[in-house]
Amino acid sequence: MTIGEGATADTKRTALVVGATGIAGSALVDTLAKEGWTVLALSRHPAAERPGVRWLSADLTSAASLNAVLAPEKPSHVFFTAWSRRDTEEENITVNAGMLRDLLAALRGKHVAHVALMTGLNGGKLRGATTSESRI
Repeated sequence: MTIGEGATADTKRTALVVGATGIAGSALVDTLAKEGWTVLALSRHPAAERPGVRWLSADLTSAASLNAVLAPEKPSHVFFTAWSRRDTEEENITVNAGMLRDLLAALRGKHVAHVALMTGLNGGKLRGATTSESRI
């Protein structure tokens, strides 16, 4: 990936939104499309058609899947909003770092001006908690 080269004010802005069917990703897809960006929306399963949005389907836990889907694409900006919740923090780190690492590897050699990473936990609900314990 070549950071800072290739994407200028005169270049059409193309956003790759990873995790495009999640809460943050879906909102970002809508916002960018309304602002005139070309949007590549990446998720396991495509959502409803939207003007200015092209859906891409890939398994983020498979480097081969990401390489195949992203090979022809040329995003100028990448927004990574995906998160895979696991049972332990160690598993969270392993899986989510691997997804990000494999995505960036699939974009190697492309002219990407900016990469944004958004992380967080699911709205405060604890696994196995009773209703009175469910807020963090």
